[in-house]
Amino acid sequence: MTAGVRWLAHAPCYFSVTFVRGITPEELGVRLGADPAVAPVAATAREVDSLLTDPNVGIAQLGEANGWAYAAEYGEAGGTRHSVLAELSRGGCDAVNLDPQASHPPPMFSYAADGELLCSFGLAEEGQRWGRGPTC
Repeated sequence: MTAGVRWLAHAPCYFSVTFVRGITPEELGVRLGADPAVAPVAATAREVDSLLTDPNVGIAQLGEANGWAYAAEYGEAGGTRHSVLAELSRGGCDAVNLDPQASHPPPMFSYAADGELLCSFGLAEEGQRWGRGPTC
C-alpha cells in the first residue's frame, strides 16, 4: 500500500481509479472484493505500471491520500459500475471514480454519496449526465 497519488500522473491510462472518503484503503479493497485474509502485495510507483496492464490483477494498488482511500483497478473494474460505486459510498462516504475509457472515449467521471449515484458524465460531454443530482 502506498501513500499519495503522484504516480497517477505517469501511469498508463488503461485502468480505473476509485477514491472513497470515510473508509480505510483496506476497507475499500474488501468492498471491491479483495480477500481480507490475503496480505496485500506492496508495489512501488514503478512496479504499479506493470500491474495496471496485467489483465489478471484486479486491484493493482491501494493507498491513501489526504483522507481519501483509493484503488487502481485493471480489467473489469468494480468502481466503474454505478451500483458498485453507490455501494462503496454507503455509510456516509463519498466515492468518486475516474474511468479513462482508453479504448472507448471519453473518460467517465462518476460521483456517489451515502449509497446513491449522484452524478456521472463523460469528460467533454458534460451536457449529458446521469444520476439523482446530475448538476454536481
